[in-house]
Amino acid sequence: AVNATSSASGISYQATKLTRGDHTVYVEVADNFGNVGSQSWSFKVEDTPPVIASIEPNGEINTATPVIKATYNDAGTGVNVASVVLSLNGQILPAIATATQVSFEVLNPLSKGVTYKISVQVADKAGNIASKDASFTLETTPPKVSSTKPSGTVSEADASKGVEISAKLADDGSGVNPESVKMWLDGAPVMVNATDASAIYVAKGLSYGEHNVRLVVADMLGNTTDTSWKFSVADTTPPTVTVVSPKQDDIVGVRPVIRISYADEGSGVDLTSIAVKIDDKPVSAGALAPAKPGDAKVVSAGESSYQVALDYGPHTLTVVVKDVAGNEATAEVKFMVEDENLKVIKPHNYPNPFNGNTSIKFVLSKTADVTIRVYDFTGTLVATVVEDEKMTPPVKGIVEVKWDGKTDTGGGLSLATGVYFCQVVAKTESETKSEIIKLALVRN
Repeated sequence: AVNATSSASGISYQATKLTRGDHTVYVEVADNFGNVGSQSWSFKVEDTPPVIASIEPNGEINTATPVIKATYNDAGTGVNVASVVLSLNGQILPAIATATQVSFEVLNPLSKGVTYKISVQVADKAGNIASKDASFTLETTPPKVSSTKPSGTVSEADASKGVEISAKLADDGSGVNPESVKMWLDGAPVMVNATDASAIYVAKGLSYGEHNVRLVVADMLGNTTDTSWKFSVADTTPPTVTVVSPKQDDIVGVRPVIRISYADEGSGVDLTSIAVKIDDKPVSAGALAPAKPGDAKVVSAGESSYQVALDYGPHTLTVVVKDVAGNEATAEVKFMVEDENLKVIKPHNYPNPFNGNTSIKFVLSKTADVTIRVYDFTGTLVATVVEDEKMTPPVKGIVEVKWDGKTDTGGGLSLATGVYFCQVVAKTESETKSEIIKLALVRN
């Protein structure tokens, strides 16, 4: 029996702490004459807890700020909203709960490498409790970098226009973070143009040789890919080489100083490649004096000098220079070496005999004032071809003066058939040399 509240019209009792399961109520009532009536019935306190249908997220996720959520239902007394508890790794979250779901939005980014456990507890109005767990982690797969360019060798012509350095980017998880993309070229950072699908930089003024590219890209969760590749720029432009002295057709002494200059804006001049020849004979490398430190092997520009001893006469100087890439340049000059002593060598005329014109030829060893006179067989002067004319030995070595067989060249009287003697006189301040040529003039 329980202490119920009764009146002339009814009876009631507030039951508390009933156990789950079946219960029977028995009521007995008597009137004032002692007549007794009774009634009994049964009911059941439900013992089925709510159903937690889903928990999110679960497994590997691609965001560091997920919405943690659970859904549930109860077909009996209904969910007691105040009983709902949502926790993450044991910490109760200030979640928003309704009769069908509970949720919480993570604002502070979660960490990689941590397994997060979600726990949900919910009770119905009958006090039946349900709980369920789920776990998740942040994905750790870094972005993919593909189609890196350029590769191999870039031509010098293409490099002069600008080389596009690029790569394709992709990430199946949280996606590529364009702001994370960084590129270095030969160790120096460059301003790369990046999207979630590509990274592009146009390099200008690249020098000859190998170049190194480094590309770093991260996804939205900070998973990072660090990629490097190499390419080369070809050098197809030969160096420049100039003979500073002697110049073409110069007249020099018997111990001239040969000076050459060279430059190469690409791979640089290979100093070990320099070959200097005079009349096809190599000049000793020991005479080389580079304008760089003695241990230098490659220079972008420089000058070298050679002290040589040469015989009198014409000479040909040939210089060959290569750059590091093997491109070759050649320079050649012809010059004349004066003898220390004045000489008139091998004087002759051609043709001889002659009818109207002949060429008086001789080798002159150094610059001198030259006079050429013609005498008949009696020793009488009959013509002056040139007088005190300063002549310099030509590179080909032979001085040539034409004579028309007349008393005065270019308008005098024609000399008769006969034998004449031509005197070639060369003078300097300290020397005089003279040679005689026998001429045979034949008139038709």
